[in-house]
Amino acid sequence: MFLKARAAIKYLVLDGRYGYIETDSLISIKENVKNIVIPSEERHISMYPLDFEEFCYALNEEIIIDYIKTCFRERKSLEVQLHKKAMLLFKQYMLMGGMPSYSEKINFFNFSE
Repeated sequence: MFLKARAAIKYLVLDGRYGYIETDSLISIKENVKNIVIPSEERHISMYPLDFEEFCYALNEEIIIDYIKTCFRERKSLEVQLHKKAMLLFKQYMLMGGMPSYSEKINFFNFSE
């Protein structure tokens, strides 16, 4: 889609001051590539979102995960306040798509920020 920008990355990488991460569907690259320099330094990796447990670990909320696991194993209900905390974390996870760095910066009770 942005083939000229993609071609410019090759020269920016050669400069050596910065690293670059691109995301794209390669479907658009297979068409209209005339006069476009495709970076030869590309590495293709598959990336996946965090699951809820990983999300909580990234936010230093290991205790709530351990508590949920214990309650599940013992077939007990979560205490009301801890259930509310777990649900808040889950809502943050769903809202942020598993990106903990953003959820740390946003006050979820004040969406005006």
